[in-house]
Amino acid sequence: MPQNAARPAPPAMPRLTLFRKIFLALAVLLLALLLIFAGVIGGLLGFGLVGIFVGPVLLAVSYTLAMAWLDNAEPPATEAGP
Repeated sequence: MPQNAARPAPPAMPRLTLFRKIFLALAVLLLALLLIFAGVIGGLLGFGLVGIFVGPVLLAVSYTLAMAWLDNAEPPATEAGP
């Protein structure tokens, strides 16, 4: 290859998308762990020993309901029966 010939650029996009996927997976995992930890501590403070189990369940249900409400998801239309 001559000295002044143009070299092709290295493929940077596959590496960037791989790092982005890894970063997003770690962020989601960290967020889930923080929510579970907050549910356990809040449940323990609110309901005592049973709250260790009740707290994360209440937090998960309220989080799911809040996300559904914010998404303004409407139930699918059903056809009327005969």
